Amino acid sequence: MKFIDHIDLSDYSGQCLLTVRDYELFDFLDDYFVEHEIETIVIHLAACGAEPLSYQLLFPLALPKTTVALHLNNIGAEEIERIVRINSNRT
Repeated sequence: MKFIDHIDLSDYSGQCLLTVRDYELFDFLDDYFVEHEIETIVIHLAACGAEPLSYQLLFPLALPKTTVALHLNNIGAEEIERIVRINSNRT
């Protein structure tokens, strides 16, 4: 399920998997979930020795995808786009 252009939510062996295609956004979301006491496992997908093309957070089995989507909605699409622009303006 594509949340917005930079984020996908999917299932991985019954767990919610959040895939992010921007490092700054990934870092923000990782911190956000830690602040909300939601435990995740960080997964970096390497691209043949280069920087990862995407970053992933795997959520506990007991946390449904709808709850993760609700948190993303609480952050808001405008805030997510603002964070992505921060990263793209660095180059």
